Amino acid sequence: MIIPKVIERAKQFFVSTFNKECDVISVKNEEDKFIVVVEAIVDEEYTKKRALPDMIAQYVLFMDENYDVKEYERKELRKRYYLQ
Repeated sequence: MIIPKVIERAKQFFVSTFNKECDVISVKNEEDKFIVVVEAIVDEEYTKKRALPDMIAQYVLFMDENYDVKEYERKELRKRYYLQ
């Protein structure tokens, strides 16, 4: 199974790069690469210092056929909403 391996490697990359956990939102396989979208809560200390509400950052990871991240970029920063 390829997708669980892609998810695992994306999470490992995020922890090793940003030292925080993330949630995988989507995985796309395009020819010889994978495009993975993840979300993570922005550092609480950062938001408190700036008097911001809880924030969520969304990143796009570009992985090769060996599941190595070759590029990433932050696509969105938004308020965290709580559903009831």
